[in-house]
Amino acid sequence: MPFSEWPLGKFTDTAVAVPFGELAGGRLLAIGCNAGYNSIHAALKYQFSATGVDVIPRHIEAVRFLAALAGASCEFDVASAETFSRPGEFDIVLHFGTLYHPQSGPFAPPSFREPESRWLHCARNPGL
Repeated sequence: MPFSEWPLGKFTDTAVAVPFGELAGGRLLAIGCNAGYNSIHAALKYQFSATGVDVIPRHIEAVRFLAALAGASCEFDVASAETFSRPGEFDIVLHFGTLYHPQSGPFAPPSFREPESRWLHCARNPGL
């Protein structure tokens, strides 16, 4: 379901710990972007170059429409988090409930993937 009663809830919760303002203008990847609330918000408020991926084509169609309506410069693709890869391209990776235990592969936290990475990996998993 691409719509939520509190669309920026997870982003707002995460912003308490993540210095989005200090990272403004960076490159952001939203995994499982859904209707793109977080990507569009980050692009408009923090001038992030935002990319969102989701496996559901309907979500990508909706988010492209919403981004255009909002005037946000974002890129959205139908893609799986398991296969999407652009090494070194993003400064922040958001996934809110889409990746639970990545220990290896392109979306593993930096400590598992490449220690010198500049990635800031933001995850929010309820109940943990």
